[in-house]
Amino acid sequence: MAVLTTPKMVSIPNSFCAGCGHGLLNRLIAEVIEENGYEDKTIITLGVGCSCNMNHSWNGDKIQTAHGRGASTATGIKVARPDLLSIAYQGDGDAYVIGLAETLNAAYRNTNITVFVVNNNNFAMTGGQMSWTTMPGQKTTTSEAGRDPLVTGFPIKVPEIVAGFDQVAYVARGSVHSAKEINNLKKY
Repeated sequence: MAVLTTPKMVSIPNSFCAGCGHGLLNRLIAEVIEENGYEDKTIITLGVGCSCNMNHSWNGDKIQTAHGRGASTATGIKVARPDLLSIAYQGDGDAYVIGLAETLNAAYRNTNITVFVVNNNNFAMTGGQMSWTTMPGQKTTTSEAGRDPLVTGFPIKVPEIVAGFDQVAYVARGSVHSAKEINNLKKY
């Protein structure tokens, strides 16, 4: 039986809300980085929002970026240091609302970076308001009866937009709602 150890990159307890997928994704990213020998060859760019909590729990190299500029900052890191694994870690508000142009342009250029977006379908850090990714019928603090697409429009589906680009290396959508999906997510 294999002994499960905590990755050294996330050995400090995190401050994400109980039940939030950020902590699970942080651990999966750290496991994959360490399993592939990149723990000393990675810089993670942290967006504004819940991802900022990684400033306290991520033991690897990191940089806090301006709101919505995760993909462009990760691109700059990759240009300056092509030998490093450059990762942007953002929430849906940061990557898809404030930073939509940066996110789409990095994908369109097929920049050699990795962008992780935790999409919780609302602006969680500022009170749970409806966002561009809120699902039809989903209740938020600003859509108490549930999102009505006839009034507010349908949610934006950025991975599907990116998958439509001709030269994108890889696009995936995963979930942390079950053990099976968590294992699938790590494979992505």
